[in-house]
Order: sequence, then C-alpha cells, then structure tokens
Amino acid sequence: MITKIFMEILEIIEKSWNADFELKLGFWDNRLVYIGFLNDPWPLALQKLIFVKKKQNFSQTQLDCLSKLDAFINHENYDFAPDFYFHQGTSFEKLVWSELLKLVYGETITYSDLANKIGHPKAVRSVASAVAKNPFLLLVPCHRVISKNGASHYRSGSLKKQFLLNNGY
Repeated sequence: MITKIFMEILEIIEKSWNADFELKLGFWDNRLVYIGFLNDPWPLALQKLIFVKKKQNFSQTQLDCLSKLDAFINHENYDFAPDFYFHQGTSFEKLVWSELLKLVYGETITYSDLANKIGHPKAVRSVASAVAKNPFLLLVPCHRVISKNGASHYRSGSLKKQFLLNNGY
C-alpha cells in the first residue's frame, strides 16, 4: 500500500525597501496569498502551512509582485489583477477589495461610502469586516478606508495607517 502525504508549503519572501516598508509576502502554489508588514502576525488560515523562506530563484509571479510593491512605494501606477490574485475570500469580500483598487494615491473613503459604491448601503459592518480581512496590504489600499467618526482601524496599527495617509499612500 502506498500512502501519499501532501504538505502545504507557504513560500515566504521578506523584503525591506526602507525602515517604513519592511514587508513579508506569502505565496502558496505560486500564487500571492498575503502581504503584511514584518511585525504583523500571520492569519490563522496560513499558520497551518509549512513556512519556507525564499532568498533566491524567485518565480516570475513573485518578481511581478515585488515589482508592483516597488511601484506602490514610489507612488507609481501598478496593475493588480484581482482575477488572478483574489482566489481567496467570499464574493462580497472580493467585491469590496476590487472597489478599493479604484482609489488613487492619497484618496480616502469612509466605510459607509464604500458600502454605497458597491451597491450595499446597509452593509457597512460587512464592508468593514471585508476591509479588515484584506490579505494584500498596500496593493489593495485598505488603509485608505476611514470611519466617519475619525477612529483609525488598521491591522498594522493606527500609527502605520497615519504614516501611509500622511505620505500620500
């Protein structure tokens, strides 16, 4: 009898552009599944995978993601194709994330305005939840969503969010 053992491997790339942009990227099956700051905890769903740090021999997909982050950090335009990357999340979350991609550098939007834009004006809490679950920090600019009362929520902390907003990201 032959038993197959499948191990789910998460390839990790850690890259530091400068002190403000020290990021980690997670790739599963050569697909981007996560972008976060180095100090951010990994999402629970990814913690079950085996972590392997990559230091060389990047795939074309991985190089493409690094190039998009280079463009973001330099305030340049980049194309982040949701159909390719959004293989996780519910259809509602993908709708919210796709709408966030339409925001330009420095533009902010409230949770309620975002709910209106996607045609679900009463789903403000669901929109906030989808924004919080965004696995692609920076490239899908969840940091540009603000609450009407000025409260600052961001998985990497309010200081990081203020830095991004104050510097036109």
